[in-house]
Amino acid sequence: MNAKRFFLSLLTCVMVGSMMGSTTSLWSGNQDFTDWSTVVNISGSKFQKVKAGNLVRFVMETRDGAQLQVSYGSSWTNLPDLSSRSVSGSYDMLVTQSMVSQLKQGIHVKGVNFTLTAVQLFAFDGSYTTESPELFAWDDLFVSGGTKDGTWLSMKEYSGAGWYWETAQDFSVYDSLQIKFQMPTDQPLQLQVLYSSTGVRRVTLPAGTESYSLRLTTAMKTVYSVNLLAEQAQSIALASVNFIDKEGNVVPTAIEGMKLGGMDEEFYDLSGRRIFRQQGGGPVVVRRRLSDGTYQIRKVMLPSPLWKGVSAADGIDSQPCDPDANEETRALYSYLRDEVWGQRVMSGCQAEWNYNINDAKTIYEAGGKYPKVNIFDFQHFDQSWINYRSAVARDWHNAGGIVAFMWHIHMPCNAFCEQMSGWTAFYSGSNPPCHISPLRAATEGTLENRLFKKKLDGVASLLLYYQSQGIPILFRPLHEASSRWFWWGMDGAEAYHLLWNYMQDYFAEKGIHNLIWIWTSELNDPDWYPGDDRVDIIARDGYPEGNTTHLSQASDFRKLQQRYPNKMLCLPECNSVPSWDNMQHDQSLWLYVAPWCGGGAMGSGNDSDFWTDFLNNENIITR
Repeated sequence: MNAKRFFLSLLTCVMVGSMMGSTTSLWSGNQDFTDWSTVVNISGSKFQKVKAGNLVRFVMETRDGAQLQVSYGSSWTNLPDLSSRSVSGSYDMLVTQSMVSQLKQGIHVKGVNFTLTAVQLFAFDGSYTTESPELFAWDDLFVSGGTKDGTWLSMKEYSGAGWYWETAQDFSVYDSLQIKFQMPTDQPLQLQVLYSSTGVRRVTLPAGTESYSLRLTTAMKTVYSVNLLAEQAQSIALASVNFIDKEGNVVPTAIEGMKLGGMDEEFYDLSGRRIFRQQGGGPVVVRRRLSDGTYQIRKVMLPSPLWKGVSAADGIDSQPCDPDANEETRALYSYLRDEVWGQRVMSGCQAEWNYNINDAKTIYEAGGKYPKVNIFDFQHFDQSWINYRSAVARDWHNAGGIVAFMWHIHMPCNAFCEQMSGWTAFYSGSNPPCHISPLRAATEGTLENRLFKKKLDGVASLLLYYQSQGIPILFRPLHEASSRWFWWGMDGAEAYHLLWNYMQDYFAEKGIHNLIWIWTSELNDPDWYPGDDRVDIIARDGYPEGNTTHLSQASDFRKLQQRYPNKMLCLPECNSVPSWDNMQHDQSLWLYVAPWCGGGAMGSGNDSDFWTDFLNNENIITR
């Protein structure tokens, strides 16, 4: 489970009202569906603005035996049976996060025994009107339990209420769990706390309980859920559910000032999942399942913030790995850690293999804003046709951008002399291939070492130049090493460690202290990791095959987060740029994301519509 979840059997209430928002026409006509051969196709271009939490509304006149099917993505979906609806009306389909990318490919509608007159997209604007406001005050939460054969009802049977927290959250900083009721309980309740993978703590709360505090043991480092179950049906008025830290301070975590109601209702956030979002504060869609299997949108609520908990920065290294990092670099690291990580995502882009902002300009023209991070490449620093001391990096920095550098390190394909003449390359499999030994490059006195130091000296002079201008740099050298397609990975993990450390120490000896060091993982390469004291940020270069739907790459994110819990994570190379909705839904907020160059900025679904939405999202940081 990813966030708090309620499984509810709730005190019945009726709410009559209307949701406020805007309606966009997707299709209109008068199409009669008499058999399954009739299909209405709606182009994906109509859905480019669709978001999780929108409603796709099918306006129709149904007859006996009416059935509706909608195809989005790769297969047909049987929507609820409409046979009992022989009246004019509409069916509202809630858009979940997983549906967004599929709807953007278009939908197909077919069925029998109804006439379709319109298909609309309804976007809720955050307000709600009601004819009976007194029914839903914001100062109570009522839940009820039930019985079955005299035993406790399981959560799968929707008894009681449960609150779920992110399973990766470490609650060892807390001392106890505190539950407060607004009035003493009428009958006994059972409190269940599920932790680790199989642990459960059960406590019976007697009738008349006003509050209860459960001391968290060492074993209960990870809390999966907190459940209240009732042996006999009763109403419960909760005031709050809180964790108490070791200093006795209350950390608000749950339901404060919100009343929910309606038998058989299910609660959805705007991602469409039956949960409350971790950060709270956004609209919650409530729908009711009717006897004919259809769902009716009942209301949209605006809950107060639910989960504050531990800040995203907790557990992340508080300082850069360079103990002598200068003031500008420390300030940038603190900004990334305290103001960005886990809260928002920085937009990024590549230079086209060297020292330019060509892709940044392309993205600006497409979306109206510049990305925050521009990733230059030292690859051609020693070529006469390009000047890395020009004002490009300084201007980017002064305009509010963040300067980043990677480095495809060219070395001679055949190192027989100390001249950098002839073919140079960085691919171990290029034609001709670069056979420079990283082990020998990190070994003093060898020819390879002397060649390597010439490269280091050239880049060091540039880094010192940028440092003199007050420019801190996100520096990502020696990337993707464990795949061994670059020469710096050819001799294995131990040699790679030596090479990484040699470069880092060499720059430090030159007085370079404006670097935030980024190491790139290929996922299954923990033995290649230079170490916590040598790395500030973990990167992943992710290119899911065929990805054009802005996947969050959550699986990679979680693997890295579990392995390197004290490091921030970034995605500096990808094909389809992860959308904010996907990253938020999957709880995979990369520090920054950037498409690869050479057409990648506008490829793999990164079109003008995407960039406009992405760069203008308040959660995406631009220059």
